[in-house]
Amino acid sequence: MISLGSQKKTLQAKIFGGLGESSPANVLNIGQRNCKLAKEMLKQMQIPIVASHLGGGLARKLKFYTHTGEVHMKFVKSDDIV
Repeated sequence: MISLGSQKKTLQAKIFGGLGESSPANVLNIGQRNCKLAKEMLKQMQIPIVASHLGGGLARKLKFYTHTGEVHMKFVKSDDIV
């Protein structure tokens, strides 16, 4: 983003995901590890997290509107993921 002209002081983050304990894909705690890493990296880069929805046992579908920064999230069953 910075290389494309954004100024770091104006950046904000919204983070989603990180399937939790009830997921069969959780054998290696990948979801929790991804959440932790994302938070650590954003903190190190001094980019504030202004919204998040992390963990749980259901997948999410996101619509991100780049022109407004708005995010719409809904839960989906794994067989509904496209």
